[in-house]
Amino acid sequence: MKIPLPGINIFIHGLSAISPQKTWDPTIFLPEITNHNHTDSSLSCVLPDFKKFIPPMQLRRLSRMARMGITSAKICLQDGHADRIDAIITATGYGFQEDMARFLTNLLEQKEQQLSPVYFAQSGYNAMSGMLALFLNCSGYNNNFVSRGLAFETALTDALLLLSEKEPPNVLLGAFDEKSPQQYGEFIRLGYFKKEQINHLSSSKARHRVRFTEKEWFFSCCQLIHHHKRCAG
Repeated sequence: MKIPLPGINIFIHGLSAISPQKTWDPTIFLPEITNHNHTDSSLSCVLPDFKKFIPPMQLRRLSRMARMGITSAKICLQDGHADRIDAIITATGYGFQEDMARFLTNLLEQKEQQLSPVYFAQSGYNAMSGMLALFLNCSGYNNNFVSRGLAFETALTDALLLLSEKEPPNVLLGAFDEKSPQQYGEFIRLGYFKKEQINHLSSSKARHRVRFTEKEWFFSCCQLIHHHKRCAG
């Protein structure tokens, strides 16, 4: 896919998305529709085999959110046939809420004594971009954008500006979010989601607006953008 800009062409070479359907395999689109039968209105991601992308010793120390982000990024690089990445830009609305909730719970229960740094290290908004830099061995440009409504659009704009000003051959752009039980309970109380069980496959025919979220919701669309200047003349 080509994104035209004045004076340059920007090409998207690789894509990946982990969602409630089997979208993580870029070689085939929705081989089958996954029907989620839950007692609430939440959907869970259809996950790939993490062991194919992350070493077991590192895998056991990562949260579910981090596993999905790193795996999705590696699938994206494989889809784009990229050997290296020169810049990483991520976007999120709320960040790692589950890890933050665990860290704060341990902080209160243990009275600020002998706390594990794992949850704290993985709970920051920029934790995903930092982990991607480590796993992908990228020491170049690294940035993260936080906004409940325009995070990915802002990150995409930053990637386009970076490619129009500098010469990094490959930029990895991604977006992620999750839904913690605490947030989901609050949204149910505020009436944002349906309380009763609903068939999500027929939700488009419902008269009333139906919104779904996942148990530890995550969506990643990592894009590999290649910068190429137009030849003069």
